[in-house]
Amino acid sequence: MKAAAAFPAAGETGFSLVEALVALAITAAAVSAFLTTLGQDALLEGAASRRSLAVMVARSALDRAMGGDDTPSGRDQGLGWQVAHEPHGLADPLDRVPLEDVVVTVSGDGKTLVTLKSVRIRP
Repeated sequence: MKAAAAFPAAGETGFSLVEALVALAITAAAVSAFLTTLGQDALLEGAASRRSLAVMVARSALDRAMGGDDTPSGRDQGLGWQVAHEPHGLADPLDRVPLEDVVVTVSGDGKTLVTLKSVRIRP
């Protein structure tokens, strides 16, 4: 019996070192692209969740303000909110019904996230 050679003879099949490195580089690029996409998706989901929370806080503050609560500002769910009352004008000049705009602004991390506005009869 003949002993096995340390190196394959010319013409034998198999992968060379260069082919293996190219395959590894392609796999690494694909995995990198996948992880980047996954990370961006997580960031977008977090931003959408925070904006949804800001809308709920703004609606709650607007409901309180429309109901007569004149608290000018506060914090809820880690977000700050402010309520402003601005003259709107008259609904009908003959009826003299005074209206006001109620504006609620919700902010977090130093930037405005949501602004909601409604009109009510001034008390």
